[in-house]
Amino acid sequence: MARKTLHNSIRLGIIAALLAAASLAEAQTTAASTSASASGRYRYGGSLGYGGSGITQVAQVNGSATIVDRSEGPGVISIFVERLMSDYFSLGIEHTRGFSFAPFSMGSSFTGFAGRWYFWGPMTSIGNVDGQESVLLIKRFAPYAGVATGVASAEIKRDNDLVPSIAGSGVYIGIRGGADYPIAPGIGIRPEFLYSFTFFQSPTLPTSLSEFSLGCGIYFSL
Repeated sequence: MARKTLHNSIRLGIIAALLAAASLAEAQTTAASTSASASGRYRYGGSLGYGGSGITQVAQVNGSATIVDRSEGPGVISIFVERLMSDYFSLGIEHTRGFSFAPFSMGSSFTGFAGRWYFWGPMTSIGNVDGQESVLLIKRFAPYAGVATGVASAEIKRDNDLVPSIAGSGVYIGIRGGADYPIAPGIGIRPEFLYSFTFFQSPTLPTSLSEFSLGCGIYFSL
């Protein structure tokens, strides 16, 4: 009888230990998931891409209306600051410029707001595990699709040209597509494609502006 009681006590002890271990593992997983949430974090960074920006305007040349196209490329540079509103959505401010080398020029710019939706699941995130010194780093690509809107302006000059300078501005809309990938705690890379164009311009000076870029950037999380 005593031996049977001892065996029952051992079984109960093992079951209790297993339940306690399972509860501890679940608590740690919950804490890690909560602390690794991307919501509320800020990101800032920049990118360099291949593409360009340009302006098309109807100008008077020798007394007749002529369509003049000017572009700046093949480089596009951008900077941004964004807030992660949730694990699936971010909202930020961005500024992009096309630039030429010969001659060097950065006369066009697009400045506005951009939203990104991480449609394949929660965006990659980095967070401290509650109550510990370790860091949870989820390394995987998080693809997104986005839209942007803001104000575009350009003044592109070309010496020794029949039209030495053209300028214009307007309200633009754009699309964004890419993916985020963390490479270290607080640091990630972002390959991205973007395209923007103006849909509202000054009625007194008909112009249209556009930009596109295929590039890669780096961001830092706060």
